[in-house]
Amino acid sequence: MKADSMKKNKVYTKILTKCALFVWNQIFCFLFTQGISTQHIKRIFKISNRINNVKSASRNLALLSQEDKDSSLFCVTDKSAKHLKLLFRIIRSLELKRVRIVYYNANKFSYSFDFLTSTQIVEPIYMFLQALQNNGVEVVYRDDEKNIIDIFKDLSPSRYWPTPATKDSNRTANIREFNEGRVALTSFPTSIYVELTRNCNCACTMCTGRPDRSGPDLDMELDLFKKTADTLFPYADYVGLNGFGESTISKNFEKSVDYALRFDCPLYIVTNLTIKNDYLWEKLVKEDFQIGVSFDGATEKTFELIRKGANFNTVVNNLDFLVKCVNKHQKNFGNIYLLVCVQGYNIEELPQIIALAGKIGIKKVMFSPSILPEKDPNNLLYYQDTIYGKVKESLGSAKKFNMEISILASLGNESLDRELGLKPFNRCTHPWSYVHITYDGQVTPCNHLSPNPIGFGNLREKEFAGIWNNTAYQLFRRSINTPHMHHWCDWCHKKRFSF
Repeated sequence: MKADSMKKNKVYTKILTKCALFVWNQIFCFLFTQGISTQHIKRIFKISNRINNVKSASRNLALLSQEDKDSSLFCVTDKSAKHLKLLFRIIRSLELKRVRIVYYNANKFSYSFDFLTSTQIVEPIYMFLQALQNNGVEVVYRDDEKNIIDIFKDLSPSRYWPTPATKDSNRTANIREFNEGRVALTSFPTSIYVELTRNCNCACTMCTGRPDRSGPDLDMELDLFKKTADTLFPYADYVGLNGFGESTISKNFEKSVDYALRFDCPLYIVTNLTIKNDYLWEKLVKEDFQIGVSFDGATEKTFELIRKGANFNTVVNNLDFLVKCVNKHQKNFGNIYLLVCVQGYNIEELPQIIALAGKIGIKKVMFSPSILPEKDPNNLLYYQDTIYGKVKESLGSAKKFNMEISILASLGNESLDRELGLKPFNRCTHPWSYVHITYDGQVTPCNHLSPNPIGFGNLREKEFAGIWNNTAYQLFRRSINTPHMHHWCDWCHKKRFSF
């Protein structure tokens, strides 16, 4: 009898809760249609905090007052996905025929589709928008500029796709699917970047966002690396073993190299070349690694000012050793090159860097701007007059050594860009052809977004095939190369000459 009584009480409590929620919704709908201010609505929500469902919904869904007779603006947050059913009921009860939705985060509105890259919110929003559409509710984006439902149109449900048959067939399919603008892919990426560690033995002036600690937990575990390699390397035309750390200090670096060498794919690494390990450097040269060396000064003073923790003489000696190994094993000199982060500290030394590289025997140097805050005195904004002359002088010096110089992104001088015929490569292929796996297993579309990449899933939890075509990844492909792409992609589209 007691059990039956408790069961009845639970049923009654459930019914009363639903009734309270229904009544509250009706009160809210009345206030909403009367154009009550957002501040008043928030105050009422605060008073109603005894009803848990309503409290939670009101905290996570900021519902803004009507802007015109036919349309209402709804604001969605990261945590609101589980309350979209409530939002749908409110929209239905208001009999709205047209709604506008924006994303709300960190006390500011975002008019890009940044929120669509969150795997936690994309699937529920996808179903929510489909339900609105099925019920005759038009969903628009920012003053009719874009119908948000178009972004979701013709997406395929997240599922596991079959792996490609061969590397050649995968490459052909990947190029075709990019050119056709497909968002659900049968091909796998052809360029793979694997971050072996987030640890670094330098503290460079232009390097922001680095963890304030180091430790073995910031190294990629060997089992995770093997899983990544087994899944992706058979289809790769290019594999980079680097990320937002110094790969050569990873506890598993040599084991990872040995495992990667099992696959028929070119291997690449960017390194600060600070460690003394002739055996390792010669091994990489013998195995045809492409080795990019970060090198930001022609003098010991400037070099060690920028690359704090590095020893200029050690790096120069290691460079000299690499070139000797290329000669010894008759390898391609183009496999060893310098990467220069151009900034105020070293702008005057660019020609000397070229001269030093030529003296050592380096045949390729790449210039890239350091991305610094606008107020930073080393920002290239303050060196526009100097840039033109120093880059032209560097190009002249390079000819004496039969050296190739590449400028990867605009250094900010438009006259120089025009004279050299440099134009932004604003049709990004990364969401189709590239993938970056972080040390902790996050699957991200681009190696340029470190240290805070956009993640679509984790290889520790899911298989790659299930992540590669999930709804969030498809939406990212849909929005890239459009005005609605993620705001982190803006810089590359405006400045980068090569991906």
